[in-house]
Amino acid sequence: AGDKQHVKGLFKSVGSGFVSLFGLQLVSRVLTFSLNVAIARNVDRNAYGQGAVQLQLITDAILMLSREGFRDALQRTPVADWHDPIKRAGMLRVAWLSLPLSLIIAVIVLYTGALSGGESSLTSEVRIPALVFTLAATVEMAAEPLYIWAHNLLLIRIRVWVEMAALAVRVGV
Repeated sequence: AGDKQHVKGLFKSVGSGFVSLFGLQLVSRVLTFSLNVAIARNVDRNAYGQGAVQLQLITDAILMLSREGFRDALQRTPVADWHDPIKRAGMLRVAWLSLPLSLIIAVIVLYTGALSGGESSLTSEVRIPALVFTLAATVEMAAEPLYIWAHNLLLIRIRVWVEMAALAVRVGV
């Protein structure tokens, strides 16, 4: 009887987590679409293109290069290791390395022109927004260890809150 209750509770948790994640994704997509439409209607085409392409490329490069390797490696660890406090602490220390890595990648991307073939193509009017986008990406990376922990232990509610905080940072920029 206890196992049936546990399984029933697990399905209920996963179901409510799925609804929460789906709702978050839906709100995220609608909000992003609405903001993009508002910006596209009120901003010069060149400025919009600069933001939509170059600034998004900077953000995506920082996030992808600094987090995907850690996510892949730490999500392949056995679930039992995440329940052991000593092993979990070690894995979270590894996950925290993604934050300084994101700072290093941000410096490389911004100041070496790594995304533009070797010469920095950031003009003076784009430099400040690029720094703000870089800061937002770095702040978003601060949530990465919590995201990895929540994902591996199927703590879906915490994962929803972490993704919501990351979305709030992104929208705040």
